[in-house]
Amino acid sequence: MKKGIIVLLIAVLVAGFAFADGKAGDVTFTGSATISFDYDLDEKDYGLVNAKSTTFKFSFEFCSAEGGSKGEGNLYAEIAATATVSMDQDGDFLPGATVKITKANIVAGDVTINILGPKGFYSFAEFYADADYDETVDETLEVLDLDTHGFTVSYKDYEASFAFYHTELIGGHITQLYTGFKTPAYKLTDGLTLTAGGNFYLAAGSATTGIIAGGGLKVAYAPEGAKYSASLAYDAEAVVEDGELEILPMEISLNAKYDFLSADAYFITFDRFNANILNLLAAKLSASKAVNDQLTVGGYAEVAILQFLGENLPWFRFGANATYTAENFKLAATVDAWLQKVGDEYKLAGGEYFDGKDKPGLGITLDVSTTKLINNATVGLKWTGSDFAKNGADEATALGVISAYATVKF
Repeated sequence: MKKGIIVLLIAVLVAGFAFADGKAGDVTFTGSATISFDYDLDEKDYGLVNAKSTTFKFSFEFCSAEGGSKGEGNLYAEIAATATVSMDQDGDFLPGATVKITKANIVAGDVTINILGPKGFYSFAEFYADADYDETVDETLEVLDLDTHGFTVSYKDYEASFAFYHTELIGGHITQLYTGFKTPAYKLTDGLTLTAGGNFYLAAGSATTGIIAGGGLKVAYAPEGAKYSASLAYDAEAVVEDGELEILPMEISLNAKYDFLSADAYFITFDRFNANILNLLAAKLSASKAVNDQLTVGGYAEVAILQFLGENLPWFRFGANATYTAENFKLAATVDAWLQKVGDEYKLAGGEYFDGKDKPGLGITLDVSTTKLINNATVGLKWTGSDFAKNGADEATALGVISAYATVKF
C-alpha cells in the first residue's frame, strides 16, 4: 500500500503546486468494500463473495492568466487536463489509467480557438434511450478519420468547426474536408428558443468522390417557473457518391414534461427511399412522483417498431418502481416486462436493449437495507437477476440471486 499512497501524494502535489500559475481542480479518493453471502437460485451455487474498489481521481487546470482574463487586446492560451487512476487493495495500480487533455484554447477577447480538433458533426435529435443507436446517421469526424485534423472557433456562443487532411494511398490519394457550424439558442418569445446548425463533408479521391451535407434544428419551450416544457429536434443529411444521391437519412426527437410526467418520442430512418433499410419509431411515457417524504413511486410504458429488411418488429415494455424510506431501513422494488412479437404472437421475452444492457422479459428486483445496524456500514438483503418469462421448457428463464450483504464506503 505504501507505493500507492506515495504516488497519490505526488499526484496531489503536482496538481496543487506544480501549476501554481493556474488553479487546482477536484481531487477525490473513494473506495468501497462489500462482503455478501450469495445464493444462485438457478445454478444452486452459494457462498461468500468479496468485492472491493478504490479509485483515485484528480483534475487540474493551469493557464497563463489566472481564470483566463479577457481584457482588451489580451491574447493568451489555456489548457486543462484530467487524470483517473485506479488501484487494488494492495496499492498496485490497475490497467486503464487515463490522462486526458480536456481543454487547449487560444483566446482573444470573445474569440476562442479550440486546437484539440473539431467537435464533429453537429446534430440535435437525440434518442431518449441514451444509446449510440444513431451513430450511423450522425457520422462523427472520428469515424471519418478527421477528429484530430482541425480546430473549432467560437464567438459569443456561435461555433464553427473545420478539418482538412490529405493522405497518399497505394495507387492514388484521398483528400478529406469538413466544415460545420452551430448557432446559440435564439430567443423567439418568452421561453421559446431556436438552435440550428449544418455540416458539409467532402472526400475526394482518385477512385471516388463522396459528399455528406445536411443540418438540423431544435425548438425548445420552457417558460421560467412553469411545470411544463417541450422540445422538438430534427436532423437530415444527403449522402452523395460520384454525383448520385445514395441515401437520405433523417431523425426526429420529441420531448415533453409536465410536473411528474414526461413523454419522449423518436424516429429515425437510414434511407427514406428504401424501406428495407433499418428504421425505428419509438415512444415512451414515464412518471416519478414523491407521494410523501417516505414513499416515491414511478413507472413507464414504451412502444417501439423496429423495421429491418422490410419486416416490422414491434414490442411493448412496461415497468414500475417504488422506494420507501423509513427511519431505520430503505426498501426499493422494481418490476419490468418486455412483450415482443415472436412469429405470429406476442411473448414475454427479454434481450439486449438500445442502451446495450440486457433487459428481462419479466423481471423483479428487491433491495432492503439499513445503515442503523452497523455504524458507517450499509447492511441489506437483495434479490436481483430474475426473469420470469417462460423459456422453451415452460420454466422461468432465471430465478436470480439472493444476496445478504454489508458494504463500507469512504
